Amino acid sequence: MAPPDPESRQTLVPVVALYGVVVAVPTLVVAIFVAVISPAPLWLMVILAIVVAALLTAHRYRRVDAVLLDQLDVVDADEVEHLRVFNLLESLSLRSGVAVPALYLTDDRSVNGSAVQLGSDSAAVLTAGALDRLDRLELEALLAEIIIRIADGDAHAATVAAGMAGLPFTQGMFSFLSPVAHRAIRRALAEDREIAGDFAAVGLTRYPPALRNTLASAADDVTGVGSGQPATAYLWIVPRAPYEPEFDLAVRVDALNEF
Repeated sequence: MAPPDPESRQTLVPVVALYGVVVAVPTLVVAIFVAVISPAPLWLMVILAIVVAALLTAHRYRRVDAVLLDQLDVVDADEVEHLRVFNLLESLSLRSGVAVPALYLTDDRSVNGSAVQLGSDSAAVLTAGALDRLDRLELEALLAEIIIRIADGDAHAATVAAGMAGLPFTQGMFSFLSPVAHRAIRRALAEDREIAGDFAAVGLTRYPPALRNTLASAADDVTGVGSGQPATAYLWIVPRAPYEPEFDLAVRVDALNEF
């Protein structure tokens, strides 16, 4: 498996910068107010405000994976109860040349999975629906695509983009910045990430029907993962609104039928 292209990480600059700029605005306002009511020089307070904004941005960056996992409301998988999943995950990781990610579960009943990564720390997240409704080969196919996203750097890009631009600015008091945030996130992610991930996952498992059946099962869900969580929609193997990928689920299934 080829390592991620370092130049691709340049596309993360806008999402990190967006967070930094938004954080800098209130710190600058406070700095100016302090300069007005105190003998402190304005230039010094402005410099301090910029430093504080930079430190807050760096702190957020270092914690984006933990923040997103908390947002997804995950729990640790049990190594005894989910031994089959751990074995599949370890085997796929060895084949792809990446470290075995931590395994987490959500109680969502739809069929889906996601990858969360920051640097060398990575996590695979599976829904309860995936565990209950997929057979061994289908589960392996879903895990293979998660591993592929970790191996090719897509998980890192999606994690940083969703944590720095998506989560703070697509809901709550900063939701008015949602259009800007979504544009920045899209720039950080490859346009063909879903279809490319499907093909690479099939190359890892050597069994296209399993992934095709998994995607078909996901398409049968009436409600999807991430409802009410627009930021985390970008993390899932089967994206949810408001993320609209270049290739929808039907196209992905048709493409796998060609193998």
